[in-house]
Amino acid sequence: MTALRWVRIRQGERAELWQLDKPLAGGGVASFYRGRLFDRKEGERVKLDEEAKFTELEPALAWFKQHESA
Repeated sequence: MTALRWVRIRQGERAELWQLDKPLAGGGVASFYRGRLFDRKEGERVKLDEEAKFTELEPALAWFKQHESA
């Protein structure tokens, strides 16, 4: 079985979207998505505690588009 790893698929000023591909025992792959929010504090980009998790790409992309430069 292949190791799991998160890959950043979108990055904006205030948001990032990551994808995890998880190999399935019977073959194939299941994909999961995680959105993370960021803020600027004293000129530094700081990750906020708030995250969003998705099992489908379309809602994940909509979330990213809404938050990328809000």
